[in-house]
Amino acid sequence: MAINCCQGHKKSSIKAIAEEDTELLQIPVNMIDAWFKYPEWKTFVNSTYGARFAELIEVIDLIAFSNMDKQVLHYLQERAKATGARILNITHQQIADELHTHREAISRLLRTMEQKNMLRLGRNTIELLMP
Repeated sequence: MAINCCQGHKKSSIKAIAEEDTELLQIPVNMIDAWFKYPEWKTFVNSTYGARFAELIEVIDLIAFSNMDKQVLHYLQERAKATGARILNITHQQIADELHTHREAISRLLRTMEQKNMLRLGRNTIELLMP
């Protein structure tokens, strides 16, 4: 999205939240087009577009055709993969906000998942017990 906005001379509408220490590489806007003469840069940009598009299709499929419990499990697994930790420091309200639903529904689903030994709930933590 950032590259598209640079090329179209538009302001990006993307918002990113770093949950851990993060390194950020910024490329000057005036260099974006010039870098496309390098095959490595084109390959990087195209493979990144492809990966993001595949993720988007997966999420749309999940939202459209899955039950909320599958959506919550997928959300937790992806978050664990992103942080590299099985214990997530997150509240039920934060999950509800991210998935655009009610906290009570998330809490009910998480308790059911805990009863099925899929996860363990703690105070503002969720430990995934299954891969």
